[in-house]
Amino acid sequence: MFLGAPGARAVDTVTLSISPPAPRVNDVVIVTATGTAESDGTLASYYAENDADCARTQEDQAVRPGIFGLPLRSTSGGAFFFENPFQPHKAATYRVCAYLYYAGDNAGARPPRAFASATIPVALPLPPDRDADGRPDAEDACPDQPAGTPTGCPQPAQDADVDGVPDARDRCPNLSAMTPTGCPAPLPPIVSIKRLRVRDAPFRLRAQCNQPCELSLRGRLGGLALAGPRMRSGLAPAVMTASLSRGDLERARRLLRRRPHLDGTVTVTARLADGSTQVSTRRFKVFR
Repeated sequence: MFLGAPGARAVDTVTLSISPPAPRVNDVVIVTATGTAESDGTLASYYAENDADCARTQEDQAVRPGIFGLPLRSTSGGAFFFENPFQPHKAATYRVCAYLYYAGDNAGARPPRAFASATIPVALPLPPDRDADGRPDAEDACPDQPAGTPTGCPQPAQDADVDGVPDARDRCPNLSAMTPTGCPAPLPPIVSIKRLRVRDAPFRLRAQCNQPCELSLRGRLGGLALAGPRMRSGLAPAVMTASLSRGDLERARRLLRRRPHLDGTVTVTARLADGSTQVSTRRFKVFR
């Protein structure tokens, strides 16, 4: 802010700037004075708490109660740039007054060649905030964990199955298991096969995992190959199909004309969420 004193020459100027513009108690405040002077002289600056205005002359300002002086600066003809630090120790509005005089001027009798003033609102210091999350320690339920939440604590990780493993790391987020993966200890799939007749082809069986899995099967019936599609399964039993090729199905029918049943085996492989596999093998019979 620049204010020209009465009678000041156009080349005599002073401008003040404050950094930071809104300091707090015990911050270091830099008062920067820039301007020009036609002749050698001095720039005298003062500050005071809650000072409503600046005195008309430098000497009048200097003798006021509660006035503090900033370092006196010497100017030579031309532009100048000065930085003066001070540290406010009280929350108040401070006023800074700067007076430019030539060498030989009577600083008590005449107004300055140039003059400027600025106000500085100084706020109370921020309360302690160890984790720097914007919530004071006195109001922060987690003062050492930064979190932009009303309590100052991080949002609890989502854990749908309440097993202590956050959903983001839980490979079985809907199945409670207090294991590193959040899945129960893997078990071989349970395979059940009802009594089968050759007319039931493709043959149906049930397979059940104790956690989400991908199932596949292979097998033999009377020396003939059985195969089935892969399928994904949750916790409910999955219905799988074991099929013979068309030609092998006709061969199985011919074999059953000479014997009461055909012996078979089926192997069900379960691939689990962690990439491991569990295998079950069942024997069965197919009747005429």
